[in-house]
Order: sequence, then C-alpha cells, then structure tokens
Amino acid sequence: MKDFIVLLAILPILLALILNHGLINKNSMDEQDVREYVYSAVQIAKQDGYFTDANIDALKAKIAERMNLDEDEIVIIADSVPKYRVNEFNESELIHYRIEVPVKKVVAGNRLFNISDVENQKIIVIDNEVASERLAP
Repeated sequence: MKDFIVLLAILPILLALILNHGLINKNSMDEQDVREYVYSAVQIAKQDGYFTDANIDALKAKIAERMNLDEDEIVIIADSVPKYRVNEFNESELIHYRIEVPVKKVVAGNRLFNISDVENQKIIVIDNEVASERLAP
C-alpha cells in the first residue's frame, strides 16, 4: 500500500517532466523558425537598404502565425531610413534591428512546481546589425 501511495505522489511529477521535454523541443523549434524568418527579412532589408513597412509586416505575420501570437505582441525596432553601401567601413551605414518575440509557456505543468503564469514566460530577443548592399544614387 505504501508503494501505491508513493507512486501516486511521484507520478504527476514524472508526467510533468516528460511533457516538459516535449515543450522544450517545441520552443526550440519555434525559436529556430523565428530566427530563419528574421534571417530572410534581413536579406531583403540588405537589398533594400532598410526595413520597409511591407518587410516588417510580412515578418510580423509569419512570426505571429508560427508562434500563435497577435501581431501587436511582437516588437520590431529597425532602421526605416535607407542606408547605402560604401567602399570603406562606415558604422553609420549599418542597418540596425531588434526583434522581441514572447514565448508564453516555458515550463509544462508550471502550477505543479509553483511557478506562476507570469513567471512562466520568456522573450526571444534578436538584436543585430547588418551592412547595407544598396548602392548610393
């Protein structure tokens, strides 16, 4: 009888750990896809010399669809003024961008481990810069 009671006490924790492994894999794949979407958008921005509104809207739409988020929850801060390619390195001609994507569930069974829903979130931050390939007029 003691073994049965111990099993009932340990079983929810073991199930939560198994589910957590799957959630970690899902979050990892989501983050990888977000990084691929950002990479594609950055390649377009390099050609244009800046992040166009259409490029930002398309990136937000892809990320929102993949992560099951509203587009308003995704923060994209990027240069919206054209930068031009120059023959020598010039920091002012780099295209800066910062993308913040919330992940709403990090740990499966968070209430079992006394983790609130607010604490069970994280933000994927991609903050970088890239050289423009747009030729000066």
